[in-house]
Amino acid sequence: MTELHNTPNMELAKDVVETLISEGLIISENQEKVLQKMYDGRMTANEWKSYVEMKVLKDEGKVNNGKSDQKD
Repeated sequence: MTELHNTPNMELAKDVVETLISEGLIISENQEKVLQKMYDGRMTANEWKSYVEMKVLKDEGKVNNGKSDQKD
């Protein structure tokens, strides 16, 4: 993410995302997407659920490069 303005909101979003990654709740490949959505205030409950599920699927070996191998 381009650092144009290091506002308190951006610093908080960075801290939250780094904590989520370090605690194993989301994958680092999604860091920029999550950070931008948090900063913009556009993260929905379904998106949170999807990012956490992506981590679970990756841990189970069902996801490669942030994309599911499963069919919808």
